[in-house]
Amino acid sequence: MKKLIFLIAPFVFLLSACTDTTAAVDPNSSASTSPSPTASVTAAIYGVPSSCKATSILATISPLINGAKFIDSKWQPAAGTELADFLNNGGIACSYGNAPAEIGTTVKWVSKADSLFSNRVADWNRIKYSKIDLPDFDESAAYFLYKPVGPTQEFQIWALNILIGGTWIQINASYLHDIESGTSLIQSAIDSSLKNNLI
Repeated sequence: MKKLIFLIAPFVFLLSACTDTTAAVDPNSSASTSPSPTASVTAAIYGVPSSCKATSILATISPLINGAKFIDSKWQPAAGTELADFLNNGGIACSYGNAPAEIGTTVKWVSKADSLFSNRVADWNRIKYSKIDLPDFDESAAYFLYKPVGPTQEFQIWALNILIGGTWIQINASYLHDIESGTSLIQSAIDSSLKNNLI
């Protein structure tokens, strides 16, 4: 049986504004109108976690991966790669899992990433990512690719790209087999980038 290999190398470890308008009121009008009550709206604000250890990813995968730890990877992104899109634009990339067993996940976050994300869509379409809708999330777009190990596929690929609130989140995992099995990891990745503010 072939080992699953992580996708992101060095050691091939894919562990590797609003405008406010006010209607003018005619003072000579006899019509009486009551002002609408002002409501506080809670808006979801997404961004980059302050550090890899400040996320909930490890707590999420630990019940599923024996011996899971944060893996302090020394990233050296090549120019033009997706990893460079993240790290050269104020984002972070974090790997978690059991390195000796080659099982785990790499999650990346970068904010203000609408253009970075849209610039990758043609490539994702070319390599057969599927555009999907994630139930219960307010993402702008999501693209998913799964390729199991097989005669022509040496290592498994499970990759998800999410654009939510202008933040691009990319999740790669070696232990998942469909989008449903990744629900808790997806939730954790989104929650790790979330701040709630009143506007």
